[in-house]
Amino acid sequence: MVPAERAARTTISLTVKGCDGCDVQPVQNRRGQITYWGAKKTVHDGEVSFRVPSRRTHDMAFLVYAPFDEIAQDGIPMVVVTQFKAKKAGQSVPDAYASKRRKASGCWAGTTKHEVANTLVVKQRRQHGRIVAAGWLKRTWRSGPYWWTVRAGTYHASDPSVCP
Repeated sequence: MVPAERAARTTISLTVKGCDGCDVQPVQNRRGQITYWGAKKTVHDGEVSFRVPSRRTHDMAFLVYAPFDEIAQDGIPMVVVTQFKAKKAGQSVPDAYASKRRKASGCWAGTTKHEVANTLVVKQRRQHGRIVAAGWLKRTWRSGPYWWTVRAGTYHASDPSVCP
C-alpha cells in the first residue's frame, strides 16, 4: 500500500433523528465477509460521526443497536437502508414512503470524498409482536446491487456481511 492510500480518509457525519443513545457501527462487506469493523459509537445530541479509510466505504453497511429494539438486544442489529431501489441517489425519502414494503439496500457503493453527511431516520415499529427499529437515510446514497424486501423500513441481519 502506498502512503497516499493510507492517508485517504472519509469523515461520515450522520444527524440521527429518533434514536439518541443508539449505537451505530460502520462495517465493510466483501464477498460475504466483514473486512472492516469501524468503532461502534453512541449517538449524542442527535449526532454521530466516523473517520474511516476511504477505500473501506465501498460495500459499507451501517448497523444500529437501538436501546428499544428487542431484536438488536438479542444481538441482531438493524441495518440502515442506504437506498430504496426505486429512488435515485440523492433523492429524498419521506417517512410515508419508507413505511411501506419496498426493495432496498444497505450496501453503500462508497465514496472517495473526504467528507459526507446525511440524516439517519430511526423509527420504532412493531413487527411480529416485538418492538424493533427501522432506519433509512433521508437522502439516498448510491447502493446495491444487493436488494432485499424490507417492511416499514426495517431490516435486521444476524450476519452483518449483508453485501454478498
